[in-house]
Amino acid sequence: MQFSFRDVEEKDEKLLFEWRNDPIARRWSFDNKPILFNNHQKYLKEKILDKKCLMWIFLLNNDPCGLVRFNIDDSRAILNYSIAEKYRGQKLSSIMLILSRKKICKLFPKIDIYAYTLPENIVSIKSLQRAGFIFKGFEREKNIYLYKCI
Repeated sequence: MQFSFRDVEEKDEKLLFEWRNDPIARRWSFDNKPILFNNHQKYLKEKILDKKCLMWIFLLNNDPCGLVRFNIDDSRAILNYSIAEKYRGQKLSSIMLILSRKKICKLFPKIDIYAYTLPENIVSIKSLQRAGFIFKGFEREKNIYLYKCI
């Protein structure tokens, strides 16, 4: 198996729209309402142009299987990620998280990476823990996980 990343591009618009509106992805999102395509288009264009946002498509043997997004703010990065439906249950999330945190730690060697989950999202919690994230607390109905780049 060969893993890699590439930058998100506008041509990924439909693929990412499908992933964002996947029923399971919506179920585990903090705002679980379906996303309208026009709103998605605007959001994606803004994120692609945002210098404080890094978005990568995770590839398995050149097939898109997930998305990782880091919103950078000074000494911290907020992690967001998802795995395509056909790749769920294969523990690819933790591989994607390990590889992406290594990549961002090379770019920003002293950054702290924060990830937020719903407390009942056991699958995401296990993926974060396998990727080296440590539980730091609970805030506004969200679990907080942290990885410190050193």
